[in-house]
Amino acid sequence: MKRRVLNIIIIVEIVFIFAGVLVFGVTNGRYYGMVNITKEYFQSYAKKDVKNLYSMLNIQKSAWLKENSLAKSIESIEGIRYSKFSIGDIQREKQRATVDIVYQEDKDGTEKHFLVNLSKQKKKALSIFPVWKVEPDHFVVKDVEIVTPKDVTLYVDGIEVEKKLESSVLEDVYRIDQIFLGEHIIQERVDNVELRPQKVNFHQDKQRVEVKNMLLNSEDERGLLSLLEKDVKTLWTGAYEKTDFGDLSFDSALKRDYWLLQQQFSRGNRKNQIIGMAFSHLKGKLIQLQWTDEVLQAEILVTGNIDYCYTQSSWFSKEVSEKQNEVDFNAQFNYQYVNQHWVLVEINHMPSLDY
Repeated sequence: MKRRVLNIIIIVEIVFIFAGVLVFGVTNGRYYGMVNITKEYFQSYAKKDVKNLYSMLNIQKSAWLKENSLAKSIESIEGIRYSKFSIGDIQREKQRATVDIVYQEDKDGTEKHFLVNLSKQKKKALSIFPVWKVEPDHFVVKDVEIVTPKDVTLYVDGIEVEKKLESSVLEDVYRIDQIFLGEHIIQERVDNVELRPQKVNFHQDKQRVEVKNMLLNSEDERGLLSLLEKDVKTLWTGAYEKTDFGDLSFDSALKRDYWLLQQQFSRGNRKNQIIGMAFSHLKGKLIQLQWTDEVLQAEILVTGNIDYCYTQSSWFSKEVSEKQNEVDFNAQFNYQYVNQHWVLVEINHMPSLDY
């Protein structure tokens, strides 16, 4: 009696296992079969169903290939509208297949084609059923190259890019094996200074970008231009008041430029002297930012006016009169970022004061 019960239990278990395998086989056709997964992929693509699309894609694990990144990428895709579709030609070679979906966008009967590339996975479902996944050709850009100045730290979407493809004396070429197409944020970091983020669009026809045009972020640029205005006034006031260079807080590289500036205020005789000075419309514009020899350098164009009063003696009499003049201020100031501070190191094209 016990033996009969045991045999019945074994038979029931075999039936359940067989039924489970059969059900899974049918389900596998829905979720893993080449044709059916192609149909589902096409429908999900048309609906922009991010979650479903992401689960069907054959993508490598990467910080740039996450589901939320796909959601942003899909926003740049026009999408598909269709009234009906069918499976067309299927080309299969070993572990790969290409399925042609023929669809009609509206009721006029015009047929369009949508190619889906698939690859058979090594791992099988229940060690029996083949699993197919869709190659991410519609969403992924491969072998992206980003050219930067030498020895900067590069971030894409806030993630550091560590893989360098090649380097030269002046630049580095970074590489990302795969990234979702569409808009991304590139940012460089040099000497602990985070430069201004720049937007770039990657697509199949644009796999290489150059980010040589370095820009300070808005807050740091405002800080540098504010320092510039202070330095201009300190230098010209110091030269006017005959302040010794050693009493000013400037780098020694500026000593010669300061001496030349002092000559502007000391070339007159006792009766021809500048007696007052003021700046107006003083404005700085950052025209170039460079990372050279591991030093961050900024070139700033300074414009404005210098209004000054001076005394003038007559050639024919001993009379001394006071006069006013205005000169355009148009000079280039060069700064370097040293020990976490901007330092003025050179002044070019200083304005001349006539009196």
